[in-house]
Amino acid sequence: MACRKSNIFVVDTNVGVVANGKSDMSQQCIEKCSRKLLEIMKGHCVAIDSNWLILKEYTSRLKSSGEPGIGDKFLKWILTNYTNPQKCSLVGITPTDSSRSDFMEVIDIEALKDFDPNDKKFIATAIAHPKKPSIIEASDSKWIELRGKLVSFGVSIIFPCEDELEVVYARKCHQ
Repeated sequence: MACRKSNIFVVDTNVGVVANGKSDMSQQCIEKCSRKLLEIMKGHCVAIDSNWLILKEYTSRLKSSGEPGIGDKFLKWILTNYTNPQKCSLVGITPTDSSRSDFMEVIDIEALKDFDPNDKKFIATAIAHPKKPSIIEASDSKWIELRGKLVSFGVSIIFPCEDELEVVYARKCHQ
């Protein structure tokens, strides 16, 4: 059985980093991210790009041994299951530049013109997937302003630590 629509997520790397306790986010946020990753590993699916750009970022920030944190456990789960269509969905995305930081799937989205190139692969993966999975974002406040802008492309963003991230975003906007 392949992944079902309501059970597929694109997971930003920082969710694993926060779950590992390697960020400035609160203990409550660490726990929320850990629970979200454990929930995914127990019965949901993850969409990653078939170019391995997301996986490369995961391996640069998390430990493939699966220890000591929940984020590391998540990476090990991905590495173990990326060929299992019940747990992982591989999605083709089309880089438009040699640095592989912009993609055909997002090139016409005005809101992404100045967006962090390292994050566009997550959005391209969600948009390219036929079931338009939600993106889980933990600690990058610039995603707050994208919340409504991706809905027209069928993609939503889930913020496990939304209240905390809203405060960070508001602080940055008033500087």
